[in-house]
Order: sequence, then structure tokens, then C-alpha cells
Amino acid sequence: MVHWRAFGCDRPAAGGLTERNNGKAAAVATRDLSSGIASADLEEGQIIAGQADGIDMVLVRHDGRVCALSALCTHLKAPLADGIVADGTIRCPWHHARFNIKTGEAVGAPAFEPLNSFEVVEEDGRVRVKTTPVPTETTSHTPIPDIGNVVIVGAGGAGYACAEMLARHGVGSSVTSMKPELISMGSNKDRASHPQVKTSGRG
Repeated sequence: MVHWRAFGCDRPAAGGLTERNNGKAAAVATRDLSSGIASADLEEGQIIAGQADGIDMVLVRHDGRVCALSALCTHLKAPLADGIVADGTIRCPWHHARFNIKTGEAVGAPAFEPLNSFEVVEEDGRVRVKTTPVPTETTSHTPIPDIGNVVIVGAGGAGYACAEMLARHGVGSSVTSMKPELISMGSNKDRASHPQVKTSGRG
């Protein structure tokens, strides 16, 4: 597997809500999901926001199954209740990060950390959520032939996303990222010694 983490891309710290929309922080609805809601209130593809024991969550019905996930995007804490459901994912309303509805796995940049997923009980016409997080499962990917050494020109968000997905698929014997201006440097030795050139190998 290729091991690669932060290089040239500032990632937001975990914590409180990020202020957006003229200084107004994202708000999350407060329906009590621990006591439950009527099953009929949640239609296929619908998103409902609420709380269970003080934890903000969203409920989504997908393929007939109700899933409970963390309410805020792991990129910049946007409220996922304002997002959309498409192709088995819930999509952030701000920057279109995508999360697998069934597992919470981050499957599309600019988010890389998964959402917490919670156990859901649907019985007697009601949906209730338990607050113990369910371990995030990684989606199995179609095997990709090894492509050898990889060089990513650009150390911003798109370059980070590329390296992250290569790592998840276990592709590339090593991954090197560099800023475009470094390409003109005279020798490989000069580039390799530059602090803005990052290389990782398979572990």
C-alpha cells in the first residue's frame, strides 16, 4: 500500500462549526432521533437532520435501508442536511464532497476523513438511532495494475486528492508531489533536496 499524507495542502482542524454565509454558523435541526421518528416521515432519498443524545446526525433512506451519519461534512463542517443524495452517496452542499451513505466513507474530494455511522433500528413503524458509532468500512475497489512511480505536478488540494486516492487503491511504487516551478530546477538531486518536494514509498 502507498502511504501518503499531508503535503502542501492545509487541512482544516477538527472542532467547531466553520462560519459561512456572512458569519452565520451552520445550523443543524434538533429532531430527537433517539426516541425516534415515524418511518413514513423518511422517504427514499430523503435527508432528515436531528440529534441523538446530543450528537448531530442525518438520516437517509437508501435502497430501502435507513442510515444514520454525522451531520457535518468533514471538510469544512457544512450541514449535510442541505446536500443531495445521488449514486449511493450524500453530497456536501458547499464543495460537493461525497460520502458513501451505507458506510460514511469519504469517496470524493475535498473531504478525506469519513463520517461517523450509527446503528439504526426500524421497527413498529418508527426509526430510532443508537449513538454508538459503527466502524467505517472501506469500499472494495476494483484492482488496478501497478503503474510504478508516480509524479504529481501540483501540491494543492487537487494534488492531495490524487495522492489520497492512489494510496487507497494501493497504486504506485512511490508518489512524488512537487510545485510546478520546481520542474525547471537543474537536476533530480536539486529537486529531491528541495523542502517542497515530497516522496513516499510503498509500505
